[in-house]
Amino acid sequence: MDWINYLFVSPYSMLFIFLVNILVVIVGSSIFRLVVDVNYLEAREFEVRSYDRNLKEAKQRNDKMVLRRLKREETRIKRLSASASRRRLKAAMITVIPFTLVSILLNILYSGKGPIVSFPFEFSFLRNDFSFSIWYFLTYLTAYLPLSRLLHSSISLWGD
Repeated sequence: MDWINYLFVSPYSMLFIFLVNILVVIVGSSIFRLVVDVNYLEAREFEVRSYDRNLKEAKQRNDKMVLRRLKREETRIKRLSASASRRRLKAAMITVIPFTLVSILLNILYSGKGPIVSFPFEFSFLRNDFSFSIWYFLTYLTAYLPLSRLLHSSISLWGD
C-alpha cells in the first residue's frame, strides 16, 4: 500500500485533515499578523468601548456636563469605530479565505472515497456523506481557537 493511499484510510485521513487545519491556522495567523496592526486595532477598539461605557454611565447618572463633553467626541468615535470595523472585516477575510480554499481542495480530494471519518455517534440530521465537512469544521475550530489565541491573531477573543 503506497503512502498516498493511507490518506484515504479512516484514522490516517482524520489525522491528515487535522494536521492540514493546523497548518492553515498557522499560515492564516501569520498573514493576519503581517497585514493587520493588532496593537493599533486593539487601541482603537478599547477607545470606542471606553467611550460607550462612559456614555452609558453618564446616562445612568444623568450627568449633563459629561454627556455634553461626550457628545462633542461622538463624530470622532464613530470614525474610529468604522475604521476598526473595516480592519476587523479585513482580518475576517484573511481568516476565512484560506479555510475556504483548503476546504474546497480537500473536499475534491476526498469526494467519493468512502467513509473518511468515523464518528462514535450519529448525526441524526445529517447523512454520512457530510462526515468530511463536519470533521473539517470541528478540527478547524479545535486548531483555530487555541492557536489563534497563542499567536494573538483572533479577532473574536481579544480581551478588554
